[in-house]
Amino acid sequence: MDLNRTTAIIDYQRVLDTFPTGKYAYNCEWRISWVAYVNRQPDADDRLTTFLLKYPVSANAVDAIYWLGRNASAPETPRMPAAYTRKQSIASRNLFWQRGSSAPCQAGPG
Repeated sequence: MDLNRTTAIIDYQRVLDTFPTGKYAYNCEWRISWVAYVNRQPDADDRLTTFLLKYPVSANAVDAIYWLGRNASAPETPRMPAAYTRKQSIASRNLFWQRGSSAPCQAGPG
């Protein structure tokens, strides 16, 4: 399995540009946002926030809130979005929350 995220993002963006309202737009936007976070891109927060505003009740909305919070609580970003402070009430059943809440943020430099 090839996990070349950089190449995948180019492909996801191409699908999104070609079919902005197509049935794969949601998945493309989520994966683009997620990889921006994983690759520690400077626009990761903006991408996750845009995704969350566009798909507030989607299956990945809680994940977006969680990763925004993790990114905000990283040592190099000492801010905490209001959405993250409410995460426990809506995210406690989420796998990312369950796995990440017991361990401190271990995010290091890219």
